[in-house]
Amino acid sequence: MAAEIHDVLIIGAGPAGLAVAARLRESTPSAVFTDAEHSRYQWIKKHNGRMNIRSSKDAGSESQRRRRGEGNAMKESPSSDLDIKVLDGSGDSWLQTWESNFSALSISHLRSPMFFHPCPRDRDGLLAFAHESGAAEKCIEIANCVGKSMSKHRRKRKVANGCSVGCSTARAPLEIDERDRKDYFVPSAETFHGFCEEIVHRYGLESSVEKARVVSIEFDFPDAFGLQDYGGQTDMRIFKIKTSCGQVRFARVAVLAVGAGGSPNMPRELSAAEAEGATHSTKIPEKGLLPHYLRKKILARCLTCVMIVGGGLTAAQIADECIASGVSRVVMIMRSGLKRTSFAPLDNWQ
Repeated sequence: MAAEIHDVLIIGAGPAGLAVAARLRESTPSAVFTDAEHSRYQWIKKHNGRMNIRSSKDAGSESQRRRRGEGNAMKESPSSDLDIKVLDGSGDSWLQTWESNFSALSISHLRSPMFFHPCPRDRDGLLAFAHESGAAEKCIEIANCVGKSMSKHRRKRKVANGCSVGCSTARAPLEIDERDRKDYFVPSAETFHGFCEEIVHRYGLESSVEKARVVSIEFDFPDAFGLQDYGGQTDMRIFKIKTSCGQVRFARVAVLAVGAGGSPNMPRELSAAEAEGATHSTKIPEKGLLPHYLRKKILARCLTCVMIVGGGLTAAQIADECIASGVSRVVMIMRSGLKRTSFAPLDNWQ
């Protein structure tokens, strides 16, 4: 039986899946190098061929380097030629579920600071994109997160007063460099999505995603799956991935980038009528958060009520969206009490 065997198969086309795919296509990922090394390698790659770049540590003459099979200073990593396939149950494009959930809940900005992003090349990649695209003004600062740097004169006075590391009577004050303030901004959802699209184009990942819902994963030797010819490496185990439509794919490496995943934990199986009015935060329908009959009641100015089980950030976002949509009463059920510092503003909460 002849079958295509992918080098890497990623299940999930969200930000995590994109981060893995981009990392595998990047020839000099920043995670492998220090900031100084990464900057130097990127500079060499950019200017390669324009000038003779040598150092005192270069061994042998140019002819000796050629005999050893060494080519240019920088080459694309073999990992850039990996056969990468991505399966996602929601669609055939990147971040489709992510974009749908953000739209359904009217989330305008991310919760994470700007250094959390899928680009493997540069920690400040999203920050640079925000400035280049004119979206820097849309970013929101996380207040009370970074303080001003202490001057060296004030630091000397602190040390003179016993506030130094290793002192048994006092401890040094916690310091955060003011230069790190740029990291403590959150980008808009539009900016983040645009940045992810740029990453997709940069690494040629446009056609990598296929709409398919994975139902089972097996790990065994090729002959156990009926594959007789596997490049002479029959002793290497591979993954067998089966989708809901009956399609079967094989891969050397399988990556699960599905987030929390799993099925919602409901007290009991809901009837068809109950299921129409109940949903889980991870299973928001494409048609929107509120069911059609509830939207009709809102338009008819009838009294409506929505109950939310949970008191986390997602629950707060759902409650805010329900109130903004015109729901008369929103009830939140949670194990702990509601803290005013957790949500702002609370003026419109019911």
